[in-house]
Amino acid sequence: MKKILALCLTVMLVLAMVPVIGVAAADVVTLSVGKASAEIGAEVTVSVSIDSNPGICSAKFLIEYDADALEVVAHKNKGLGMYPASFGPKTANPFIVNWAPSLEDITETGDVATVTFKVKDTAKVGKYTLKVTSAQKDIFNTSMEEI
Repeated sequence: MKKILALCLTVMLVLAMVPVIGVAAADVVTLSVGKASAEIGAEVTVSVSIDSNPGICSAKFLIEYDADALEVVAHKNKGLGMYPASFGPKTANPFIVNWAPSLEDITETGDVATVTFKVKDTAKVGKYTLKVTSAQKDIFNTSMEEI
């Protein structure tokens, strides 16, 4: 009986020494750009939005577009959470939207900005995709953790 008890205690001691590493899902910001349609030669405005936000203090979004068919002609700050966005040059592709709201983490969601594109006269009839992304380390919280 003593041998069985000693064996059980030894096994429990060995198991207690095994490190347990917890894994948690990373915080994720979800970005989107609105849908719209326009005729050749016309302008079209789309929203740039944060759809889920675990808490960020700075974000840089990149909007990729087909430069053969579209060109950025205007942008407007929507002031999500009363914090303005700033923009890169209209000629840049991807087009840059910077939102650095505060020295604290902001968790609000909604429209950060709108971007107006002109459909070039040389564009072919069809669908064109706008892709909004962020580069690595371009969205982070006040602890400087990448989101």
